[in-house]
Amino acid sequence: MIVYSISLIAVVIIVLLYRKSLLNLLIRIFALLFLVLLTTNFVLPVKKPSENDSPVFLVDASLSMKPVFSQLLKTIDDVEFPHRLYFFSESLCSRKPARLGSYTNITAALRKVKEKNPAVIFLFSDGNHNYGRSPIDVLDEPGPVVYTFGVGVETIKDIAVADVVVPKFVYINDTTKIEVIVQSAGYKKKKGIVEIELPSGKLRSSFPLSLVGAQRRVVFKTVFKKPGEKNLVIKIRPESREQTYENNIFYTSLNVLSEKIRVQYFTSHPSFNTKFILDALNKDSHIALSSIITLGSGRYLDVKTNRRIKSHIEFDSVDVVILDNINFDDISISDVRVFLKQGKGMLIIGSLEGVDSVWQNILPINMTGGVIRGEYRLDILQPFSVFKPGDEVPPISAINRVYGSKDDAVVIARSANLPIIAYHKYGGIVFQINIVDLGTWQFLQKGLQQKDILAALLSDIIRFTYILKGKGRLFLEAVKKDYRAGEEIRVKLQSFDSSLKPASGGDFYLKFGNLKIPFYEVEKGMYEATFFARNPGKYKIYAQGRLGDEILKSRPLNIEIRPHPLETTEPINHRLLQMIAKKTMGKYYPVDSLKNLKAPRIKRRDTYTRIKFNHPIFAVLIILLFSFDWILRRRRGGI
Repeated sequence: MIVYSISLIAVVIIVLLYRKSLLNLLIRIFALLFLVLLTTNFVLPVKKPSENDSPVFLVDASLSMKPVFSQLLKTIDDVEFPHRLYFFSESLCSRKPARLGSYTNITAALRKVKEKNPAVIFLFSDGNHNYGRSPIDVLDEPGPVVYTFGVGVETIKDIAVADVVVPKFVYINDTTKIEVIVQSAGYKKKKGIVEIELPSGKLRSSFPLSLVGAQRRVVFKTVFKKPGEKNLVIKIRPESREQTYENNIFYTSLNVLSEKIRVQYFTSHPSFNTKFILDALNKDSHIALSSIITLGSGRYLDVKTNRRIKSHIEFDSVDVVILDNINFDDISISDVRVFLKQGKGMLIIGSLEGVDSVWQNILPINMTGGVIRGEYRLDILQPFSVFKPGDEVPPISAINRVYGSKDDAVVIARSANLPIIAYHKYGGIVFQINIVDLGTWQFLQKGLQQKDILAALLSDIIRFTYILKGKGRLFLEAVKKDYRAGEEIRVKLQSFDSSLKPASGGDFYLKFGNLKIPFYEVEKGMYEATFFARNPGKYKIYAQGRLGDEILKSRPLNIEIRPHPLETTEPINHRLLQMIAKKTMGKYYPVDSLKNLKAPRIKRRDTYTRIKFNHPIFAVLIILLFSFDWILRRRRGGI
């Protein structure tokens, strides 16, 4: 606004100074006008009427159209109104191809034909887009109306395993439900057989096949007797004349947890902590607890049997070890390394002595030695078990002297910028509670707030360190392991928080070669990502990203991309063709309607040309105008 006000004043001054010389006046005004337009980046839209070219007939010329291609061309030849004819499969061409193409890329065809400036597009296809981005992704771009015609066969015989819904964590002896989603088409009054191969044997179930494309859920229930990771193979019994047998098999897995997690508690110095910790652990029915107390040099007491023993921690026979008030000189570091290398868990509580360089690497919190006393109020940084950010808990009066935490450590709670509760991965999960007087703290909890926090906290820590043995908290799955070049690959990701509950709000991506493909959350703790198989080969893909303050990574998933096969005939994809028509304000027709097709009413579309005054040519023009003005004034004796 200021620029235009100043310009108006300048025009008035120019008129007063050059009113006696009309040519100089016009030159000065035009130069000033172009200067203002140049400095304000003014853009002038100019309406440009344009005649639309004739309609375009876009014909699918891929191998899947082979049964109907010749008849379709004969029907199109009978259309009387003017039109241009284009063919597409993997590329666009204006002449009938010598041979039908290997695959169908509807997206690329629509984009290319838009460049031909058609009035409308008539798309003739079976709608089985099988290469590149989905057409739906580009239909929001401006363009002509698209009328679609479904051309092809209505029904193909095929049965497939569409998906499998299975819990990631189950306990032994619990009933586990496995849902298999099957789809079928082309079969009437027949029963299909779906089978699951389990370590204990096979389960079978029948389901009715469908003449038209339909999905059904087949539910299996089973009981796992032994713990461990179980690979499941789901198969559908092949039927005669199926279009393909590649989709009759599905692979997945689940983790069967032992009903009793074997836990051993060990302390070098029995204290007030010992009673409260053992009481808390004995309340958990999923824990098989053994506890050892040091009596002196080489002498130990088994608390459960009240018998003296000569050895302490039985690393080979337990899943999780709890070390409380420990002198690390009493423990074989080689046994600890082997134990953690197996992916087993360790919880360290209370005062710590004999922390050498090896133990410094194992612990998530960096120790300096000695105990400091005071009043330390816990600040909960992220949710874990019974803790949530903002919770008020009684203060701590004694902690080990520390100076921070490891770079890979997840700090759950701190006090005065000192880490108090943290964990990290060192083979297995090493969890540390840096509270020396844990028993006193628990006593205050029960006395002041009537809360038995310790039992729930220790149980969740034990379950957390045990379940994550070699598994992590991100689980990546694909519907199948083999794909064809150009095929869309859809993968699912499940994320769990530190309490092993489905966790939402993660920022994850899929790593595929040099690509990073983002995941989108579809429900709590469940994410999906899609990408396209390009080059044949064997690949390892994995998911990684941030959940709160943590960086999580999944185990790799192996997939194989095979060369693109010759395209096979598939039933008409009515849904995709209808969506293309709807999103472009067009309409979907069966191919029989082509016989009665009339020329569409073509509306004139106005296009706009934008004149930009910030172009260098206007700067040159301003200089020329001022130069011409100066030459005229010099000839008249001016300056």
